[in-house]
Amino acid sequence: MYHKKNGLQENSIYAYANYGGKFWLVTSKNRLLHLANDQLSESSWSASYQKIAKHFSGHTYQLYASKNLTFSHNGTTVTLDTVLKTFKAPKTDEKTISVDCSDGISLHYGKLPNVIDGIFNLEIIEENTPKLRIKTRLKSLFPHRFLAVKNNVDVFIALGKTLIKVTKNNSYETYKLPADIINLYVDNDNDLWIGTYKNGVYYCHKGEIKNPIQNLSSLSVSGILQDSERNIWCTTLEKGAFISKSKEIIDYSNLLGNFYGQAVIKTVAGETLFLRNNRLYRITGDIIRHVERTTSTNQFVHTYLQQPSFFNTTQVYDYVQVGSQFFTISYGNICKINASQLESTNLKSPGRCITQLNSDTILYGCDDGIYQHNIQTGIHQKLCSVPDRPTKIFITHQKDILIATKGSGVFAFGKNGLSPMKLPAETIYDITEDDTGTLWLASNKGLLGKDSSGKIITLTSLNGLPCNEVYKLTINDGKLYIVTSEGLISMPLTAKIQNLKAPSLYLTAVELGKHQIDFRQGMKLKYHQNSIQFKFDVLSYKNDGAKIKYTISPLDTAYRYAVNQQVDLDNLPPNTYQLQVQSVNSDGYASKPFILNFEIAKPFWQTWWFITLSALLALSLVLTSARYIFLSLRRKELEKAQINQLIAESKLTALQAQMNPHFIFNCINSIQNYILKKQEKDAYNYLSKFSHLIRMVLTQSQQKSISLSDELTMLDLYISLEQLRFNNSFEYVKIIDEGILTQSMMIPAMLIQPYVENAIWHGLMHLGEEKRGKLVIEVKVQDDSLVINIKDNGIGRALASEYRKNSLHQSFGMNSNQQRIHVLNQTYGSEKQFSVSITDLPNHQGTEVTIYIPIK
Repeated sequence: MYHKKNGLQENSIYAYANYGGKFWLVTSKNRLLHLANDQLSESSWSASYQKIAKHFSGHTYQLYASKNLTFSHNGTTVTLDTVLKTFKAPKTDEKTISVDCSDGISLHYGKLPNVIDGIFNLEIIEENTPKLRIKTRLKSLFPHRFLAVKNNVDVFIALGKTLIKVTKNNSYETYKLPADIINLYVDNDNDLWIGTYKNGVYYCHKGEIKNPIQNLSSLSVSGILQDSERNIWCTTLEKGAFISKSKEIIDYSNLLGNFYGQAVIKTVAGETLFLRNNRLYRITGDIIRHVERTTSTNQFVHTYLQQPSFFNTTQVYDYVQVGSQFFTISYGNICKINASQLESTNLKSPGRCITQLNSDTILYGCDDGIYQHNIQTGIHQKLCSVPDRPTKIFITHQKDILIATKGSGVFAFGKNGLSPMKLPAETIYDITEDDTGTLWLASNKGLLGKDSSGKIITLTSLNGLPCNEVYKLTINDGKLYIVTSEGLISMPLTAKIQNLKAPSLYLTAVELGKHQIDFRQGMKLKYHQNSIQFKFDVLSYKNDGAKIKYTISPLDTAYRYAVNQQVDLDNLPPNTYQLQVQSVNSDGYASKPFILNFEIAKPFWQTWWFITLSALLALSLVLTSARYIFLSLRRKELEKAQINQLIAESKLTALQAQMNPHFIFNCINSIQNYILKKQEKDAYNYLSKFSHLIRMVLTQSQQKSISLSDELTMLDLYISLEQLRFNNSFEYVKIIDEGILTQSMMIPAMLIQPYVENAIWHGLMHLGEEKRGKLVIEVKVQDDSLVINIKDNGIGRALASEYRKNSLHQSFGMNSNQQRIHVLNQTYGSEKQFSVSITDLPNHQGTEVTIYIPIK
């Protein structure tokens, strides 16, 4: 809106025109303004024009835009040449009026007298056409208003009450109107509108002036305009502005008045007849007359006039013509009637509607169902029941039977009974069909149109109907006549009364809570600013039916309608959003999407850096906890291993302690044997070696492991003692592989001795004198293990076991050694463990013991 604060100082506009890509205006003080990019500013030529206008009488009442801008006053015209940047007076005399139609239209005339009454010259200038000169008598009192407009075919010129129509072939017609013409307008359909002084407005379809339609009679129509929604606006000098939502709808209420009650409208024999309150009217074009004379050849008119008592006393709901007679239906009966006779049949149920099925049969509807009546036999038969009161039975061009009801819509009746028709209204009062196969239905929600493809349109008061309650319909001569609760109207079947222009949509405010913000595209809002209200304005003169719909992605792709032209988005999660909003007019046409992009930021605890930091802290905590648990478990395992090792070592020490007395006992037995046999020298020799061996055993018994060298030295002493005991009955051989460092290689103490003792006592001792015994000890390294092989050529294990049954000697050392090996394996837990294998040589030729000691 423009006013004093934004450039319109006088608050009043007298003339306007589109020129040069700008909208030009002239104010009441002849100030020249132009509007561009929503900015209203005063033209640089405004001061010059105001100086010129002071010499003219009155205001600028018309602004013509062609090659230049022409300003029309009451007495003369002046042209602004935008190329030469100067104002020019017309080059015509005071008796010549020039109409230039070569580029748009403009009027040029010199200074006129206060009283015009005489012959004037009209010059019509058009491109590629010879100049047309017309001499005509003009009559006008001051102030004078010369007006000129052009549609796509003709030029119209007006002064006073005279209207001149110049056709394309340079012929012209002159018309006299009953009042002075004060406005001419050609709309987007090339229809002519004539505003008059105190005599209303005249509508001339395609410029046909002979039969204009008049409206707003007694008012002075000073301005006429068609908006983008096809509404026609008329400003008056007396009562402000008026709007026509459809120029093609003719309203007969000024002829009939508003009415209520039962009415029937039919097309009979090419005539549109309207029966209301027992009075019959004939409609021709925009003229409606009460039928009072019998000169008509229309049979229904003739019957109506010949049966006045019937029509005066009976409320006729519907009627149908069959041949030369008519059947009417009323609340209680069906009547067969013509000009000379009347037959009545009572109904069992209140009657509502009637139609002809064929030459012999009529169908009629009552409150309890649909009936058929055979005209020849007089038989009445019920066909079916319907869910609600029937209001219309209609036979289509395709011979389909349609039944309209008050409350349940429309049903198609056939062999399979009733089939419902999908419609946007459930109360249907009447049905008719045009030549294209389009069904027109009168409903309580407006006028419905359903074409042959099934597409449905709905026309309501927003499209120009006086109301949405439509009762009766009929078609005649390309027009649809419509009876509503507010009166009778008509419209051409080809009328363009649907609004194909979507309303303009504007964002007026964006609010967070109760606080308005300055919204910008791509705006980033904080995470707690996630409840937003977008408020819009829909610019539509039919705003009662305009709505807005929206979709918000990525949350939703389906459109939903907003309430009160406001989009409320509550509790949006953090994301990047695109809001698309469309305005939708009353006929369902939507505008282009109005797109708003914005972002709701994530709270700090959902940001990548916080999540990364939290993950690192959590990982650190987990690793620390895991390390603590691991170290605790490891410490416990070490403690457990230490305890187990102490236990194992205790076991080893105990076993070793058990083995040492066993060996000493055997040696003492040998010394005792020497003494008993009086072999003192041998006993002394034996005792010397034995004492040396005892010192070594006592020394080694305190150690977990000893060198291989010490172990072998101790074995040499032991074997030499055993040789003395057994009178050198066996031979001893020791083999050590080269490269074995016996001084540095450590082995468990006293590990080999029990197997050597077993070989001597249980293998070699029982050989007898016929065979000399042999004991071989071989030391070598094999696959990370020290291998000690002890081989004897004794009697073997099988015979030794027989001797052992009767012997007092028990192999305590062997059993102890098996337990030591088991404990050693538990203690050291290496992959290569201590092991012992015993092999019987063939033919009882001895035994071979192999000891595997891991090299650490």
